[in-house]
Amino acid sequence: MIETIRRALDTKGNLRVPARDLALRADLYAAGLTPFAAIDVMIEIEREFRIVCPDRMLVRDSMASIEKIASCLNEAVADGSHPMAAYAEAA
Repeated sequence: MIETIRRALDTKGNLRVPARDLALRADLYAAGLTPFAAIDVMIEIEREFRIVCPDRMLVRDSMASIEKIASCLNEAVADGSHPMAAYAEAA
């Protein structure tokens, strides 16, 4: 999971340093993540994990560190209530 998050940060986050060089608790906003890039990172992560994160997780604090992103993902995956397949079926 952590490596997938790091890849998403590298491809979509526009960080000033490679994500592999950041500690799990490093402030991603201090490393260059903007609110717009955070949205792109979250969309990429949702695509990779085939989930849709609940709205309550789509706040600045949820994207503040790799550790916080992983925690949100663990919660979304554990509750299983937001798989992308369910949204595709409803469309």
